[in-house]
Amino acid sequence: MTRTLVLIAAGTVALALAPAPVIAQGAKGDVAGGYAYLHEKGLSVPAGWFASAGGRLNDWIGIAGAVSGHYKTETAGLVETKASIHTFVAGPRFTAGRGRVVPYYQVLVGAARVGAKATVAGRSNSVTQNGFDIQPGLGLDLMGTRALGIRVGINGDYIRSDGEWAKEFQFIAGAVARW
Repeated sequence: MTRTLVLIAAGTVALALAPAPVIAQGAKGDVAGGYAYLHEKGLSVPAGWFASAGGRLNDWIGIAGAVSGHYKTETAGLVETKASIHTFVAGPRFTAGRGRVVPYYQVLVGAARVGAKATVAGRSNSVTQNGFDIQPGLGLDLMGTRALGIRVGINGDYIRSDGEWAKEFQFIAGAVARW
């Protein structure tokens, strides 16, 4: 599994960095942001956000970058636990179409930061870990006008930290602006 993910990431990054002579013709861009829900086996993190930006190199390939934050607080008796996950990723985005419904596929790679803080009777202890992140995803931009619409998507989120892979999925929904 690990080797397959690394090969997918390396191949898509290489494809994205290949020379693209159509860049000089003017790339189109987009920005999006909104709600993000994260789920890992046995753990749902319903409080989250995402923001992304991208530019098209030609009609079917572009470069995208995304950041996200997910937060959860649980209290059991005198113990309060707060968890957070932040991701910072970029990579190629493949699109199909230019109309009001624009599907896309992307493979973004980068970093993740996972933190946890436990508080018992006013005393706190915190732990933070950084890791490698791969996010393959599918999505759909539903354009209401030529420039404004709604973005929905589902991303796999594979975070490698301390020699282990955490396998999560992320659902996003928000606004998208294109130019």
